[in-house]
Amino acid sequence: MMLLPDFKYMRPKSFDELLSHLIKYGNDASVLAGGTDLIPRIKMGLRRPKVIISLSGIDGFAYMQQADKTFRIGGMATIYELQHHPAIVENYPALYEAALLTAGENIRFRATVGGNLIQDTRCMEYNQSKEWRASFKPCYKNGWGSLQCR
Repeated sequence: MMLLPDFKYMRPKSFDELLSHLIKYGNDASVLAGGTDLIPRIKMGLRRPKVIISLSGIDGFAYMQQADKTFRIGGMATIYELQHHPAIVENYPALYEAALLTAGENIRFRATVGGNLIQDTRCMEYNQSKEWRASFKPCYKNGWGSLQCR
């Protein structure tokens, strides 16, 4: 198993604190929701953040609520919660089925709606370890044309 590299971990308590960290660290930061996409990417060397900013300390991001003819879902709501919400099961069969077919149940306990919406596209060449990628020449996903993935 690949180990995580060193990084600074931050857990802001408010949206304003989150924005402050994002402005301060910019591209050196990665935002952590459930971690089912980000953590494996870091272990495989596909992301190398200097700072990880967790959303778990901010209240109000994990909600699901019916309001008239709309249904609102917060980015920190888990796929498992989505799959088991009575309004989803009853009124939104396509969303229910999509949640049910997302990974296995253990992953659905951690995976968030927001994280699944913004996860990076995966392909055989890009979604492999640094060593595996180094054995092939082009990596167009990284925009390096004929250079090897690093």
